[in-house]
Amino acid sequence: MNKTVRATRPKNPPTNTAMATSPQVSPFCDIPDGLTVDHTCNNRACIRFEHLEAVTTAENNRRAAERRTHCKNGHEWNEANTYWHREGKRNCRRCNADAVRRYAARRKSGSPGQDATRGGYSDGE
Repeated sequence: MNKTVRATRPKNPPTNTAMATSPQVSPFCDIPDGLTVDHTCNNRACIRFEHLEAVTTAENNRRAAERRTHCKNGHEWNEANTYWHREGKRNCRRCNADAVRRYAARRKSGSPGQDATRGGYSDGE
């Protein structure tokens, strides 16, 4: 089933997606089955047709990962700071070291933190 691009915005558009899902797109262009839209400008709210391209999901994910140069805490992804999880996910060594330090401090102080209280609830509730 092909998808069709909308050329105009509705009165209440979705907040974080473009109104288009298409190949190197022009208004009312069909998207071939099995393809998704890649926002080449890296702005998901963008609906400029020249910024949209139909690619496979795998290609879209590869391009998205390629665009990310820093972890969520601002540490650069580089050879020394990155390790790959066995499931293919990359992890930041500095963020992991910080998390291990916080965990060790919690264990040492005897404070269970939220981990041991099952999401903040005690056994009696």
